[in-house]
Amino acid sequence: MEFKHGRQQSPAMLDEFKRLLAQDAWPMRQALVLADELVSHAHPAAERVINQLKQARHPNAVALAHRLDQCQHRLRQYFQLEKIGPDLLDLTYRQNGYVFFRNQQPSRKLLVIFSTMFNNFYLSNLAMFQLVRGLGCHVLLLKDASLANYHRGVDGFATDMPGIADRLRVIASETGVDHISLTGFSSGGYAAMLTSLLLPGSNYLGFSHPTDLSAGSPRPPGQFFTPDVMAQLDPRWLLDLRPRLEQADPTGRRILVYGDQSVQDSLHADHLNGVAGIELICLQGTGHNTIQSLMADGRLVDLFSRLVADR
Repeated sequence: MEFKHGRQQSPAMLDEFKRLLAQDAWPMRQALVLADELVSHAHPAAERVINQLKQARHPNAVALAHRLDQCQHRLRQYFQLEKIGPDLLDLTYRQNGYVFFRNQQPSRKLLVIFSTMFNNFYLSNLAMFQLVRGLGCHVLLLKDASLANYHRGVDGFATDMPGIADRLRVIASETGVDHISLTGFSSGGYAAMLTSLLLPGSNYLGFSHPTDLSAGSPRPPGQFFTPDVMAQLDPRWLLDLRPRLEQADPTGRRILVYGDQSVQDSLHADHLNGVAGIELICLQGTGHNTIQSLMADGRLVDLFSRLVADR
């Protein structure tokens, strides 16, 4: 179930940036990818590449440059990558496992972040932690950078999908937590939503992810979640989540965000239309990367504030 991809975030990627940034300019296609990657890390050199894109002839490239510029500006208000020590970089950039950040002040709230198979949340895991650390919660970062998408658990944490929920109950009990919120984006979203349903009363905020992985579903499961991959997983947890949501504890706050330009994400979100207790937010003119869009518009942190707010 190993997954390897050039855009999968890791300490080696930060080293690769040093090589690429030794250039004075980049071919257009490379500049588009590089700018996007640098912004997702809040890298201080992103502005150089963005400025080149602003001079492009194609209007779509210029529009992306301005959106990335907004995203970078807002993100660097929360932290500067170059000021982060090596220990924290190692913890947040390693590809599998988990990291538990205790809030500096006593808290009865826990925010659980399911990162994607690309070892990010579009934003780097470090950037995500820096964004939410001021919300007054303990933060638990879960990472499964494999094709299994948490169906085989998390290294050193749990061995299967229901085991994740069981371990979260233990952590909540040990830390005095009675207010659990979970979030997932893209390939991490299904597992995060399902885990929230196994924890009655928990809150959920999801972005651009499948809601139905059942056999024969008319909704595509994702580019990398192929039939061969699904055949290796426990079929008990390849579910249509709508029936479970219809029967779920109504006390939890549940939100799913998707972009209208992504056919796949729209199909999965529309599948939940009419289910009481879940709010569907459609971002107009946005594709799969709803995180980038919300960050650029200054709305991402507000959504997380809603997620963890007292009922």
